[in-house]
Amino acid sequence: MKKSITNTLFLALILLQFCNLGYAQRAGQPNALSFKRVFVNYLAPYTEGASLSNYKAAWEAAYHRQILKSGVNLVVPVRVGVAAYKDSITTTPFWGADLQLQYQYLREKLPISPYIFTGVGFASEKGGQTGVEIPLGIGLEIYFNKQAALQFFGSYRFGLQESRNNLQHGVGFKYIIGKTPVEKPMVDMPKDSDGDGVIDADDKCLTIPGLKKYNGCPDADGDGIPEYDDLCPDQAGPKETKGCPDRDKDGIADFQDDCPDVPGVKAKKGCPEDVKPKDTDGDGITDDMDKCPTVAGLKSLMGCPGEEKSNDQDSDGDGVMDSKDKCPKLAGLKYLEGCPDSDDDGVADNEDRCPTIAGKKALKGCPDTDGDGVSDLDDKCPLVAGTPANKGCPEIEKEEKAVLDFAMKAVQFDLGKWTLRPESYPILDKIVNILKKYPEYSLAIYGHTDNSGKEETNQKLSNSRARSCFEYLESKGISSKRMVSRGFGSEHPLHPNTTESGRILNRRVEFIMSVQ
Repeated sequence: MKKSITNTLFLALILLQFCNLGYAQRAGQPNALSFKRVFVNYLAPYTEGASLSNYKAAWEAAYHRQILKSGVNLVVPVRVGVAAYKDSITTTPFWGADLQLQYQYLREKLPISPYIFTGVGFASEKGGQTGVEIPLGIGLEIYFNKQAALQFFGSYRFGLQESRNNLQHGVGFKYIIGKTPVEKPMVDMPKDSDGDGVIDADDKCLTIPGLKKYNGCPDADGDGIPEYDDLCPDQAGPKETKGCPDRDKDGIADFQDDCPDVPGVKAKKGCPEDVKPKDTDGDGITDDMDKCPTVAGLKSLMGCPGEEKSNDQDSDGDGVMDSKDKCPKLAGLKYLEGCPDSDDDGVADNEDRCPTIAGKKALKGCPDTDGDGVSDLDDKCPLVAGTPANKGCPEIEKEEKAVLDFAMKAVQFDLGKWTLRPESYPILDKIVNILKKYPEYSLAIYGHTDNSGKEETNQKLSNSRARSCFEYLESKGISSKRMVSRGFGSEHPLHPNTTESGRILNRRVEFIMSVQ
């Protein structure tokens, strides 16, 4: 008996070591049924050597239920057969049942699964005793498809009654009646250069950490206006003055308001209609025109002190005196108040956003090649007419938007995996054609799941499904630089997860096109 126990334990340790070296642990199997032919030997533990004639046949049926995703299953086997006992001269029919815990190892790629088990059971002999037995065993499952497997096992059973230790070996068939386990993908996360939690594809401030609600940009003064829209990023102010302080609340920022503590009107630069412009130094030149507002000066010197000049100067020799020349050190044109116009488009260089290329006054001197009202400098599609709201690029047609919306429901994967099913290819091919038609657009691919299972598993599964779509489109000639993929797990459901139909609709992949 001691020799049999030692051999069984030795085999179990060898198999466990083999599993640790060669197998990746995965979640236990779901519900299953199994049927086995079992060979029972009650004589081997009490005799020297092993004789095949001591093995008697039995049948076993078992129910398997997963109780922990770490690989722990509850198994309830029931068996009937005949056995030869040490204290009996003939074989005796018996039946028995167990309550077992099974710890299972699975490999992700190969169809093989070793396991160990123990528990408690009983065996009842016809016309004889009923005894309790403690099984300790190892086994192996070989899968020939996702639902069915061959089973092999061996066990040593300790009987609590005298002369009832026994060996049992068996071979049989197992059929899975639940869902297959979800494999855990390992994928790269989308790039986030500044580490603020907003991926680069959505971040308007790529190199400065910011807030998600402001598309990755900061709001240093906490006035609710992100810095890219805030004229006074270090001073809190209202939206009406683009984030700048307005003490008198007249809609004119303090730095533009000549009367910052008295409500006024824009025509008077923030002062009331009946208030005369301020002249602090009393030199007859109001502060808004006085270059030296606190020191009395001369009109010819814009309110600054000095000697009166009988003749004004023309430093750049363009025929416009320095007192009226907006560009006194650059020769320019009279109708542009002494400033040059390098591209002859009627917009002075100091006000021209495109000073070397002739453009339109309405666009501050920049051209508009496609005539869509967006300057080429700001136009993401300068050769194709679009809309200002879409950065000068054409809007995607309604039919093509409908294709992108339909793809969210039509793209399908193998159950619990990220492998694309063949019926997904036609809708993905349509997305390829849309991307080729609009080369200026980029595509964001977002994967989502329902709330079933662990969030960590859902996050990785949604990442992998989005990445599968990314790689398919890339294989069809779409540049990876035009696309980004990301998974959100169950973070953004479209419907309640309380119903099966809601969970089905929440398992989706979204395709969002935009001009970057």
